[in-house]
Amino acid sequence: PGMHLTHLVERATGKSVALATPVMAGTTTYLEVQTPTARTATGVVLDASSRDARPMAGAWVEVVGQPSKRVRTNAKGEFKIEGVLTLGSQPVFFQTDAEDGFTHRYRILPDK
Repeated sequence: PGMHLTHLVERATGKSVALATPVMAGTTTYLEVQTPTARTATGVVLDASSRDARPMAGAWVEVVGQPSKRVRTNAKGEFKIEGVLTLGSQPVFFQTDAEDGFTHRYRILPDK
């Protein structure tokens, strides 16, 4: 039981996307898979370990389940990832890794 990721891979191109799948004991889970849509994701990674959040330069940002979608933030903590595959209104999970910090995972809805 828990939240698992179902990985879908297109045979012809090797493109992949992950779909968050809730798993509960004694319950059948059905997935409605739609045709993926490519989008551009932009954002800013901030270090909130002190009172005043500041941009994190050089942090890794990746789309969970889409291994080729991984970039580093610039000096202002900004990132841009093109071609992020989304499945309808299913959330996309992003993961950030700082060289000297923790890994954080974020659940973002495609229209956000």
